[in-house]
Amino acid sequence: MSKTKADEMSFYKNINGDIELNKICEHCKRTCKQSFRAIIIKCPETEKEESKNDT
Repeated sequence: MSKTKADEMSFYKNINGDIELNKICEHCKRTCKQSFRAIIIKCPETEKEESKNDT
C-alpha cells in the first residue's frame, strides 16, 4: 500500500484501528462513504430526502 493510501485510510480508522464510517453513511447503498471524523457537506441521499420534505 502506498503512503498516500495509508494516510487516507488512517482518516477512517478509530482508536482501535477499525474502519469507522459516518453514522449517515453506515447503511447507505452508495459508494461515497465518509469518515466518522468528517462533517458531511454534501450527500445525494440527504439532499433527496430534504427536497421531498420541502414540497
